[in-house]
Amino acid sequence: MAIAQHCPLLETLYLGYDQEYTGDRYHGWFFSDASITELASRCARLRRFELHSEHITDASIIALARNCRDLRELKLQCPMTDAGLEAIGQGCPLLHSLELKESRVGDAGIRALSGLFSFKLDKNSLVTMAGITELIRRSPNLRRLNTHRCRQLIGFRDRISDLMDSNRNKRLGQAEVITTIP
Repeated sequence: MAIAQHCPLLETLYLGYDQEYTGDRYHGWFFSDASITELASRCARLRRFELHSEHITDASIIALARNCRDLRELKLQCPMTDAGLEAIGQGCPLLHSLELKESRVGDAGIRALSGLFSFKLDKNSLVTMAGITELIRRSPNLRRLNTHRCRQLIGFRDRISDLMDSNRNKRLGQAEVITTIP
């Protein structure tokens, strides 16, 4: 990936696919594990990173977690599993904002996270109240929690809000909890 070779001091990067339909098929940019792994190894100063790709695996996420320890904000739309999220939890101690869309993470991955201020989970059918409860416990400064289209969390908005308020989040004022149905 050329950007990795020429921009080692890069701190913010958005990588998404921009598809265009030409009548017979979609054309667009797609990222591989090899390209994301190279990016992670050469751009260790990344603080904000956003990636949308259905073609990468946990290998890319693990490489990011190992090499980009200064990550503060991370937005991922990819088929990541608990292994990738556990690597983020262990390798990114400064992470305070995380958004996951269309991931395959469950409670084990969520339990690996701590210290977040903001967390958004979109289109997930594996995370349960047990995982969210542990996330809230391990992130006393969690200020914003958004679960959108998460089947296992439908109907738990008040319970999640109560948990956040009973945790040390009270000193921050009212916590924002958003849950929506699929």
